[in-house]
Amino acid sequence: MIQETLTIRNYEKGDEESQAEIFNNVIVEMIPDPVLITAEKVQKRHNEPNFKPEQVKYLVTPDNKIVGYTECRIHGGFHGIFYPLILKEYRSKESIDRLFKAIYEFAKEDCKENPGTIETHYSFDFKTANKYFREQKNAKIIEEREAREMYLPISDLAFELSSDFKIKPLTRNDFDNILAYRNSKETVVGEEITFKILNERFESGEMSSENSFLIYWKGNLAGYVRAQLPESSDSSNEGHLGGMILDREFPDGVSLRKAMLKATKSYFDKQKAEKLVATIELHNPAVKYYKEIGFKLSETRGAKHFVYEQ
Repeated sequence: MIQETLTIRNYEKGDEESQAEIFNNVIVEMIPDPVLITAEKVQKRHNEPNFKPEQVKYLVTPDNKIVGYTECRIHGGFHGIFYPLILKEYRSKESIDRLFKAIYEFAKEDCKENPGTIETHYSFDFKTANKYFREQKNAKIIEEREAREMYLPISDLAFELSSDFKIKPLTRNDFDNILAYRNSKETVVGEEITFKILNERFESGEMSSENSFLIYWKGNLAGYVRAQLPESSDSSNEGHLGGMILDREFPDGVSLRKAMLKATKSYFDKQKAEKLVATIELHNPAVKYYKEIGFKLSETRGAKHFVYEQ
């Protein structure tokens, strides 16, 4: 291991290429058949409306060469912190701990402004990361959960729905209605949002009338869903749900979810996606609904979810 005085700094414009190179060099050591990234993919994340330079922490040499990094992705109140990826010749328990502590401290501080959870999610394949999260001492784990991948062919989303359901593409005029529904009662669950977040997502194209939909039941709003493709072009045959808001106590949980899933079919068809993939925690009551709808549970693709103390 190279012995140099390494420091930690935040993101600066132009760091994308180095970040992509480190990811691609390190990830091949740690998981089988990884999907590599490009500087353009990294740049896209850094261009998100609410991105802060403090969300990415770099480990650098005295001459400012980037040799490692970690990051925190923030969506609503969710703060997802990443396992530090460091070039092998600079990697040590000390350097990993320093980077992890830096991003964890950022997440804790940001939660004061954007209340929510601090979590880490990694597939079973990433054994190095999961072992580190379970054993490291920089952050206290308050909950550990297991999630599994469930999938359904896009062609199977053409459900027959009751005439009580209506699907409507999202427009700016719907923002107040979504927020009122999200805040209407304790049993409404889903991503935390504000008018500012909705507006910024709409302006950036993350949300649009093509990929975001409202579901009405008997004339009243009953849910919201957003469809998206994964960042990796290598997985472009997969569709994912980028966000969902619904009433956990809706009288017919299966039919509501069928309506929300059918809403996404038009977008996925245009994008030529072949299957809808969702990662869901096994203790989630919705698992039984998805199984009844026809989703299959993957026995090989799962993930560990760690929730941290703030």
